[in-house]
Amino acid sequence: MMPIFFRALLIAISAPVLALHSVRAGAESTVDYVRIFPPIVTSQEDMQVIVSLNHGPFVGTKGHTVVGSVITINIIQNGLRTEYPPHFYATEDIGKLAAGSYTVRVNVDPDDPDLDMYMAEFPVTVLAQPDPSAVAAVEFYNSSLDHYFMTASAAEIAILDSMQIPGWRRTNQQFHVNAGPVVGTVPVCRYYIPPALGDSHFFSAFLSECTPLYNSVRYLGSPFHSYVEETLSAFYVALPDSSGDCAAGRIPVYRLWNQRQDSNHRYTTSSQIRSDMIAKGYVSEGYGPAGVGMCALP
Repeated sequence: MMPIFFRALLIAISAPVLALHSVRAGAESTVDYVRIFPPIVTSQEDMQVIVSLNHGPFVGTKGHTVVGSVITINIIQNGLRTEYPPHFYATEDIGKLAAGSYTVRVNVDPDDPDLDMYMAEFPVTVLAQPDPSAVAAVEFYNSSLDHYFMTASAAEIAILDSMQIPGWRRTNQQFHVNAGPVVGTVPVCRYYIPPALGDSHFFSAFLSECTPLYNSVRYLGSPFHSYVEETLSAFYVALPDSSGDCAAGRIPVYRLWNQRQDSNHRYTTSSQIRSDMIAKGYVSEGYGPAGVGMCALP
């Protein structure tokens, strides 16, 4: 399932980006980035630290310690390479942590003189409680563009409703999502694609789509280098299984793409709207025969 991008309006969302303070030896580090998953950690969820590497052997040895409020992760690239990068990942499962403030230290190849050394240190706050509040992801339509746009941001909804940005009207379609992390949910990433590459927004609940984009914006040689990361957690949803089925208490959100150069998605919980859009030339994306992209609240 390829990531497809849709054109709408640019409304910037400020979101904290993981700041890394690194020291490295040698001409080039093997590390592209280090990120925490989920982006907002609660004491009810397992925390992972994901390290993306771009060259050298695979990770063969890794482990971590938690001493007080300091989490130390050691990664050594002493595994056998069975395929060529550009990217491969090392994921360290930290597990559940008590609420509080922590310092995460990541050391890659700390003791191997033949490989570049990379060290990163950054703070992580583990929240005591998830945010159970539900908010509406409201859909808008621009007839001159023939584009759909959705947002769960109250500020954005107010701007569009007030016609400060002309051309956008509510379709009277919406679905409900979690404003913050709840056990069993994942964050939905949101990227903006500038006009030269489509003047679009892209939403996805799939880590396999969000992670390559997160990585690509850091490569000046990448065709995606102009993508703007707006947020890695616009809101929270549950994921469907591989058949496109949602867990109890969740409903499917169908993801559809217009197959045009001015790429545009529509997300809907209506099977009738899904059928209507396919009749207009849209294609179904997501898991299962119906193309489920995420699972919303009823």
